[in-house]
Amino acid sequence: MLGLRFLPLVGVLRKNPSTKRSMTRNPFIVFVALLSTVAATLSAQPSPRVPLTDPVYEVLDQVIGSGLVRTVIYGERPYTRREIARIVAEASAHAKTRQVSRSTTAQLARLSARFVGATCAVH
Repeated sequence: MLGLRFLPLVGVLRKNPSTKRSMTRNPFIVFVALLSTVAATLSAQPSPRVPLTDPVYEVLDQVIGSGLVRTVIYGERPYTRREIARIVAEASAHAKTRQVSRSTTAQLARLSARFVGATCAVH
């Protein structure tokens, strides 16, 4: 047996308490451990989902049906804001190289302002 024991929540080794020389908890290490845990948790938060009742899905169906989007996963609804931003960005890129109606261009501009700008501002 090594005579070492793990401290809970800190990850620092401490000598067996039966010996006179033991390491005490370092407040700096505890602070750094907690800070890194909070930072990792916040960065891993998913993008919020857009409710199925939102009219954006009708517009997305029209845009996808027109062939401006090639990579979409069917049956994954409700989409996250990030996924809608990706779909709109892909459709906008393809709309620049193809002839699309003015209404489709206007719809893409509205969706871009609503989702792409907001997603970039968050990250």
